[in-house]
Amino acid sequence: MPTPKQNKLIRLIFENIGKKEETKTLGEMLKEAGYSPAIQKNPYLIFESETIQEGIADVVDEMKKERERAIKAMRAKNLDDVAYDRLTDVIDKLTKNIQLLGGKPTEIVNDYSQLTDEELIRKAKGGSGISEKGISEEAS
Repeated sequence: MPTPKQNKLIRLIFENIGKKEETKTLGEMLKEAGYSPAIQKNPYLIFESETIQEGIADVVDEMKKERERAIKAMRAKNLDDVAYDRLTDVIDKLTKNIQLLGGKPTEIVNDYSQLTDEELIRKAKGGSGISEKGISEEAS
């Protein structure tokens, strides 16, 4: 059963999708629904919720259909540069919104500046091929 905040957020998303003017950011919708500033900065924490995913499934499905329509149009012959640019822009925006509403990041940011030496070593062991000794020497 959705909480009042979840219900309000789902309603706001449905109201916002497809608007051409005065659209709200996800952070603004989270704020209006009553979520804390920490959640507003990390919306994936809310969008990973099964309740939210179920509540917005129709919106995400429609976005996926529109993205597929744009991809098909892009594959059509005789597209001029303007049509091609507009379609790539639409596809990019739909993809990012689908990812965001799906609780996934829209970009990968590797900012390791705040990690401790131990955290850096664990990340390095996770697949970069850098030895623990090499990281320790660089970090010190």
